[in-house]
Amino acid sequence: MRSGIRALVAASGIAGLGFVACGGNPPPEPGPPDVAILEPVDLETNAQASPRVTWTVPARTSSGATIPDEDVLEALESTSEVVHFPSRTAVSGRWEHVPGDVTNAGHPVLSFVRDEAPEEGWEAVVVDRGAFLDELGISGEGVDRNERIARFSPLSLPIVLELHIRPITESDDGRATGYSPLEAGNEMLGITFSEPVGSLATIHSFVHLELEGRALDCEPHAPVVPQEVPVESIGFQCPPLGDNENLTVRIDPGLVSPAGVSVLEAYGKDDDGELTLDVELSEDDSGRGADPKVLQALANVPPLDAEAP
Repeated sequence: MRSGIRALVAASGIAGLGFVACGGNPPPEPGPPDVAILEPVDLETNAQASPRVTWTVPARTSSGATIPDEDVLEALESTSEVVHFPSRTAVSGRWEHVPGDVTNAGHPVLSFVRDEAPEEGWEAVVVDRGAFLDELGISGEGVDRNERIARFSPLSLPIVLELHIRPITESDDGRATGYSPLEAGNEMLGITFSEPVGSLATIHSFVHLELEGRALDCEPHAPVVPQEVPVESIGFQCPPLGDNENLTVRIDPGLVSPAGVSVLEAYGKDDDGELTLDVELSEDDSGRGADPKVLQALANVPPLDAEAP
């Protein structure tokens, strides 16, 4: 589930972090450096923070020699870019070195400075990892050379990113949480947006659910005391939902982001109607719900492998 917290997005297999050996066991063999995108998170919208990239540390050669930070920065700067997506035309700007950034354990990062105000449309931070490793003279079997990429919209564009379902296994009267009670045997249907929308006090009234053409008898899962704060994720307590069934989500035109952009606008719809999202519920390795790629396609999000028009 998307947390809504803008955190470090790094690839797996980080090696060479270093520790004090215990019980006579030697530290693991140093691995190649890895690149990561600090911000934005892939598919983040209304991304106000400057795009930033970094590397896992310490960066070492296959022989264990530490690569100077200056060399890593130079390689990272020459192999990273911010582009319009999917055209991949460069966004005008430059990378700047940010020393001692606390979000990467005190190690410096590169931050992108725009020459002009952002425009509407999708952008992406792209790091050519293969070229990055080549510039540092690092090679070897099993080294991941795939590019790192994070798509984002610098302006408000609230879309549905996730629709997930989990069973409610224990009843909860809500006294400890301050939320509406939960009944074991029901299921929680969660919807996650790409940015905060509406308010926790009223957002559920803008969203309507149907399963196989019939209205679902679901109850909002929300604080008993209304809270006037925008939220990224909402939940509904529903009767058991089956797999491979067709779910329809209807969203009213009044659901807007704090920036004043409605969810309908983000999908290119007129505000005098409603947004209808038809998805199939299924189960895969990530759990039950709607296929994220289907949700992205409904929102006209360019896929990662999209070719420039």
